[in-house]
Amino acid sequence: MLATKSNSYTFQKDGVWYFSRRVPADLRQHYRTGRIAYSLRTKSIRGARVRAMSDAAKLDRHWHILRISSDDLQGKHLLVDAVQEPLAEASIDDHSFKAAVAVYLRLKDNDRPPTFEAAVRRSCGYLIDCCGMKNLHNYVQSDATKFRDYLFAKGLNGASVARIFGTVRAIINLALIEFGLSDPLAF
Repeated sequence: MLATKSNSYTFQKDGVWYFSRRVPADLRQHYRTGRIAYSLRTKSIRGARVRAMSDAAKLDRHWHILRISSDDLQGKHLLVDAVQEPLAEASIDDHSFKAAVAVYLRLKDNDRPPTFEAAVRRSCGYLIDCCGMKNLHNYVQSDATKFRDYLFAKGLNGASVARIFGTVRAIINLALIEFGLSDPLAF
């Protein structure tokens, strides 16, 4: 009899189930890490398997798209070129959110643990996933509302949403001062 193996891409740690999947070798240049792993926020094996299989299918579709084009998708903040490159000095006329992140990290990342930069990039990645990469003055109040709703839809609690908003607000405010621009009311 032929047996089939079902890979659920899950593991358990302290009673909580996690998703873990290796990035294919031909796509590693697009990612900062060779493995995608995150909490599925459940202690139920059945719930974990359902979420993991859904996420694995989404990753498979994304990787297929990456292989045939450079289209973006949810999770693009994990890609190397989304928020990773702003460490280079931004041009004088570049007032994009990407340039703002570069300025913020250049000025605030001194003697901070690696988790600081990771948290900044994660928060910025959420905004980019939700509202897209824009110039600072192109973000409007409806973007902030959409961003808030997006974070709650991801299952984050109020404290996490407030922390992420605080990070994004700090990046924008510092960049506005550095760029010599007026204060927007969006965030």
